[in-house]
Amino acid sequence: MINYRCPICGDVLTPVGKSLKCTKHCYDVAKEGYVNFLSSSDKHSITPGDNKDMVVSRRIIMESGYYLPLTNYITQNFDFKDKTVLDIGCGEGFIARNLSKFAREVFGIDISKEAVKLSAKSDKSSSFSVASMTHLPFFDHPFDFAVSAFAPYNAKETKRILKKDGTFIVAVPAEEHLFELKKRLYETPILNPKDETEIDGFRLLKRERIDGNFVTDGKGAVTLLKMTPYFYRTNKSAIEALTDIESISVNLSFSVSAFKTVD
Repeated sequence: MINYRCPICGDVLTPVGKSLKCTKHCYDVAKEGYVNFLSSSDKHSITPGDNKDMVVSRRIIMESGYYLPLTNYITQNFDFKDKTVLDIGCGEGFIARNLSKFAREVFGIDISKEAVKLSAKSDKSSSFSVASMTHLPFFDHPFDFAVSAFAPYNAKETKRILKKDGTFIVAVPAEEHLFELKKRLYETPILNPKDETEIDGFRLLKRERIDGNFVTDGKGAVTLLKMTPYFYRTNKSAIEALTDIESISVNLSFSVSAFKTVD
C-alpha cells in the first residue's frame, strides 16, 4: 500500500478520522475523497490549473468516447496488472478511471482543485490529490508506472517516485491533432511541432502515433475547444461561427512515448 508523504516535513501521513496526519501537520480529506496538498508557494494564481468550465468540458468530451483511441492504446500496450500507477496532471480523471480497471493502485495528482474534485467524486477506486508536479506527495520509488497525458511534468520528481525499472508514459498532441478544427478557426493554421521528446534520466523505449476521428456539430466542437487553451486564444466571432456548423469531422492525433528510468 502506497502512503502519502507530508510535503512540508517529509513524514508519513496516516489516516485519522477524516484527515491525514503526521506528527506535525494535518490535511483534511474533502467530502469527495481527495486531499489538497498545494501550498501557497506552489500557486501562481489564486485558482491554479484548469477552471471549472474547462474541467466540465473535458468530462463531456471524454465521456463521449472521443479520446478512447488514446486510452485504449495505453491500456492494451502496457501490463498494469498488480502494478502501481501515478497519473500526473490527471485532469478530470478519465485515464485514471480506465487504468484502475487493471492496476493494483492508481493515484492522480493535478494542480487544479476543480479537476481533482470531479475525479475523486466519480472514481472511488483511485486516490486523488491537489498537488504540484514539482513536489509530489510520495516517498521514493513506490510506482511502477507514471503517466502524463497532455500535461506538464517534472522529470526529476517523476524519476524519484518511479521504481528503478519504472516506466513513464507520455502522450502529447501529434502534428495534425485537431487540425481540421484549426482550419475552421484560423486563416493560417499551424501544425503542432513533431514530437522528439527526450527526458533526462530516462531512455526512450518506443514512440508511436495514434490517430482517431469523430463527427460532431458546432456546439460539440466548441465544447472540445473549451477544454484546450485554444478557446482563450481564439477570436470570439470565429467561435460563434463554429457554433452554427451542423456537422464537422474532427481529427485526433497523439504521439505516445514510453521511457524507462536509467541510473
